[in-house]
Amino acid sequence: MRACRLPGVLCAVMLFTSAGCAKGQDRDSADQSRSALVKARPDVTLTVSSAAELKAAVGKNVRLSGILKRSKLGARIWTSEFSVMCKGARFQKTQLGARVRVEGRLEHTGQYASRRGPHGERSAGTDPGTKIFVLRECRNLPPPPPNR
Repeated sequence: MRACRLPGVLCAVMLFTSAGCAKGQDRDSADQSRSALVKARPDVTLTVSSAAELKAAVGKNVRLSGILKRSKLGARIWTSEFSVMCKGARFQKTQLGARVRVEGRLEHTGQYASRRGPHGERSAGTDPGTKIFVLRECRNLPPPPPNR
């Protein structure tokens, strides 16, 4: 087992997840181990990069990166596998169409479904019955440092 020089919990996370992968466990087992750790420590922020990880992280603090686009309902972060609405963050116009990193509490909600009025008019929103992924308390993070 390797010695870890990071403080406390971060050290345990690195050893816990890397040890599982080193012993030949598949990615699903490592994800289950990470999920169990997050249940024990709700203050841990998960980095999400796939649709499966996104679905498993509902209700947790997550960090993700993707292309920033605007929609009728607000800012959305798009990846090749999923999109997430980002509520609460402010973005500069120069960030539109560029890769951004964000962090927040992930929800899967039908709150933004469109509604029909008494005369058949329809409000802006998603199709009725459709749930979308939303980052509450979304924060725009600085870009990662360049690789040297």
